[in-house]
Amino acid sequence: MEKLWIALLFAPALLFGTVRGKWERPQQPTYYDVFEHPSAEALFNFGYTFLEKLQTTEDNVVISPESLYIALTLILPGLSGDAHDQVEQALLAGQDLEDVIDGHVAMNNLVFKNSSEVQYQLHQASRVFIDKNVHLTKEYKDATRKQNLDSRNAHKLLNFTTDPEGAREKINNFVFKHTDGEIKDFLDSDQVTPLTRMFLITAMSLEATWAAKFTKTKEGDFSVTADEQIKVQYMLAEGRCNEYHKNDKWLAVKVPFKASELTMAMIMPKKVGDFSSLSEQDIKDALGKVAGRPSPCRMSVPKFKIKSDISNAVPVLKKMGISAVFDPSQADLSKMFQKPEDISLSEFTHKATIEVDENGVKATAATGAGFAGRSVPQFVPVDKPFLFLVRHEATGSTLFIGKVTKPQN
Repeated sequence: MEKLWIALLFAPALLFGTVRGKWERPQQPTYYDVFEHPSAEALFNFGYTFLEKLQTTEDNVVISPESLYIALTLILPGLSGDAHDQVEQALLAGQDLEDVIDGHVAMNNLVFKNSSEVQYQLHQASRVFIDKNVHLTKEYKDATRKQNLDSRNAHKLLNFTTDPEGAREKINNFVFKHTDGEIKDFLDSDQVTPLTRMFLITAMSLEATWAAKFTKTKEGDFSVTADEQIKVQYMLAEGRCNEYHKNDKWLAVKVPFKASELTMAMIMPKKVGDFSSLSEQDIKDALGKVAGRPSPCRMSVPKFKIKSDISNAVPVLKKMGISAVFDPSQADLSKMFQKPEDISLSEFTHKATIEVDENGVKATAATGAGFAGRSVPQFVPVDKPFLFLVRHEATGSTLFIGKVTKPQN
């Protein structure tokens, strides 16, 4: 049985430094405007469900809903029957969208619209690497070209059959280039063989700067559970954050990035470390409560770095209702390949990294701007396990989502 490999990669991370990109916000969101674009809530629902279904023994985890979603929307046009319906339902994630692919592409045209006026770097690149002896249908080629693939190199021919090592090198070079050199040797030698027929690669990178100025770090206690504390390095800052809210289930704060529509929301369960006490609706409620204009605050945020390697995401996707596409007897790939009989989807891999520290932060005139002269900024300590989301506020798109239980750097 020949193999169709889907390699999904999110890379690197969130580093606080320089940036490109622009989006002009139409208005400040209200409580109910957490998801400005119709496709944004489907993306959040999908990403949160994936994180919830992911069973891991790791203390900290990060995924990119955006990268996962892109990969599945690139697969969808090539599917028929149950395989198509299951993937489409997972992508719709309970939302009533007219067209899941067109809606997502329209949203990403706003999210990835770069400009020198905005100080963040957000980059996404996708490519289909196909064996030269295997032929894609014209219908599939046309459909995937519409999804922001480089029309000149959207479908790259390689010789997997006789030169798998050369094919692996070309794929790894693509990943290296589109992750700013952060991911090297993405594919191991045993992942590309003469039986490989196609690799679908999605790479993404983000670099952004805090709007607040982090002036120093200090060691402090972080409560892992009600009975366990560890020493971690905290970043201390005084600047702008969105209002700090709490109720009987969660505590939340949202911090903006400099000169951009990007933010990081941090949500701590009221019961220390008990993420199971938070529902999907609780997270949406928390995001709504911190959707106001930035206000003065002092913050202590732990430095952390997470590398998540989900080498086999198939069990997670099956828990989300996607199973037929991985079953050779059920997967109908006739819209993808001209001769699909001997090809099946066998792998789905996701890698993500995120790094949060004070390096590269630049003091600007915006730091402290708009503070009331006599007000005393509230102190916001992020000193317990928290869920974090990196979002594009103008659309509501969720770029990263993850959990931190034991901060490490």
